[in-house]
Amino acid sequence: YYGMTDQHPVIAPSQTREFDFPRESGNETSSYEGTGGIPLSTPWMRWLFSAQFTDWNITISDAVTPRSRLLFRRRVQERVAALAPFLKFDSDPYLVVADGKLVWIQDAYTAAHTYPYSDPTAYEDSRVLQPVGNDLSETTFGYFNYLRNSVKATVDAYTGETRFYVTDETDPLIRAYRRAFPGLFQSREAIPASLESHLRYPEDLFGAQARKWTRYHVTDPDVFYARSDVWAIPEEQLHGGGGNTLMQPYYVIMRLPGEKSEEFVLILPFKTRNGTTMSGWLVARCDGEHYGKLRLYRFPTNSQIDAPEQVDSLIQSDPDISEQLTLLGQQGANIRFGNLLVLPVSGSLLYVKPFYLEAARTTGGQAAIPVLKRVILAEKRGDAMKVVMRPTFQEALAALVGGSVPERETEREPAPKASEPTAPVGRVAPEVARLADEAAGAFDAAEKAQRGGDWAEYGRQLNRARDALRRLREAAR
Repeated sequence: YYGMTDQHPVIAPSQTREFDFPRESGNETSSYEGTGGIPLSTPWMRWLFSAQFTDWNITISDAVTPRSRLLFRRRVQERVAALAPFLKFDSDPYLVVADGKLVWIQDAYTAAHTYPYSDPTAYEDSRVLQPVGNDLSETTFGYFNYLRNSVKATVDAYTGETRFYVTDETDPLIRAYRRAFPGLFQSREAIPASLESHLRYPEDLFGAQARKWTRYHVTDPDVFYARSDVWAIPEEQLHGGGGNTLMQPYYVIMRLPGEKSEEFVLILPFKTRNGTTMSGWLVARCDGEHYGKLRLYRFPTNSQIDAPEQVDSLIQSDPDISEQLTLLGQQGANIRFGNLLVLPVSGSLLYVKPFYLEAARTTGGQAAIPVLKRVILAEKRGDAMKVVMRPTFQEALAALVGGSVPERETEREPAPKASEPTAPVGRVAPEVARLADEAAGAFDAAEKAQRGGDWAEYGRQLNRARDALRRLREAAR
C-alpha cells in the first residue's frame, strides 16, 4: 500500500474486495486490515475529504463503509518529506523483510551550505533529493558543502507507519532538530535488530564523497595545487550503438583483500583523468562493526589496468561479440547493457557486463520487459584482454578460466509402477557415497558463492567439485 511509484490516494477496505494473487481456479482476493490512513467512519469525515480531494465519490459512493480508511501520501519519499521537510533524502529507498513485514528504509541527510573551508557541491551534480519533490527552485542555495547521513527513516509498506532513527548523535544539526522536535526522532538503540542488519551505506552520500575524492586523495600540497594527480570516475556504455554515462556505485557481496570473510560493500572504481588506466578503487563497508568505514585501494602508478571505457571498446570490437550483437539486435529490438562490474579476484580484475534485449513496444503500446540474453566477461592475461560471451554467467566463467560448467540436476525418472518388477539394487560403497556427497556439496557451495558474487570462492568450489568427481571415477572403477 506504500511504495515507490506515484501513489494516488485510495480507500480501503471497501465493499469491493481487492485482487491479491491469481489461482488456477480464479483470482484470490483480500481486504485491507491495517491501521494506516484516516478513518472515514462518519459522513462529516467523508464530506471533508471529498472537498479536500475534489472527489465527491468519497461522500456518495456506497462502496465506502464505516471501516474504510483513506490512505494518502503513499509514496515513501513524499511521506518522509512531509514529516521532516528540513532533511534531504537519498534517491534510492530500499525494501527489506523484517519480522515478517515489508519495510522501506530511507536514508536521510542533514545538509548546509555555510560550513567553513569546505568545497561546495551543486545539488544538480548529485542525486540527493530536495525536501519536497525534486524542484531546485524551492531551495535558496543550489549547493551544499556539508552532508551527513544522520537519520534512517522507515516506512511500513502495509500500514504506512513512519519512524525516524538518529544514527549519528555527534551531528550538531540533527541534535538541534531533535531538541526542536523531540517526539519525531528515536535513538539508534531503538532500531529493531531485524532492521539493523539491513542498514547499508547510502549511494548518494558515497557518490558525492567519491567525486570529491578524485582531487582530495592527494596529500602533497604541491601536487594538489598543480592538479597533476587528479582522478576521474570511469564511464560505461549502457545502450547499444554508443553513448557513455558515468558509472554509479554498486553493491556486491565479496571478500575484501586481506579480510577473512565475505561482506556487503558498496564500491566504485577510479581512473586517471587523462589516461585509460585504473587508478583506485573505493569501498564503503556496510556490515556490523565495519559499517560506515571507507577503504581506498590504489593501483600502482606503473600499472596498465584497463579502465571500463577501454573494456567497453574491446567488447564492441571483438568480431564474434560484434556479430552476435548485430544478429540479436535485429528485428527492431533494442540492446540494453547492464552495469559493468569491476571485481577484484585473486590479484586480478574481473569485468562483468550483462546485456538484454528489449522489444521496441508491446502489442498494447507499453514498454517491454528487458530479457537477459548474454553475459560478457573479460580479464587481462598478460598484455592481452580475454573477452568471452555466453548465455549464462556460469558458461561465461567456465569459458574464461578454461573449465567446465557443472551439469544441472536432471529430472528424475518416474518411479516404476507397483505391478512392475524392479531390479535389485546393490549397496553403494561408503567411499563412493562420501565422494558423491562431497561433489554435490561443492556444487551447492559454488552456486551459493555465485549468487553472492564471490567469484574467487566460486572457482575454489568448482575445483573442489572436479577433484571429488575425479576421485569418484577412480573409486567406481
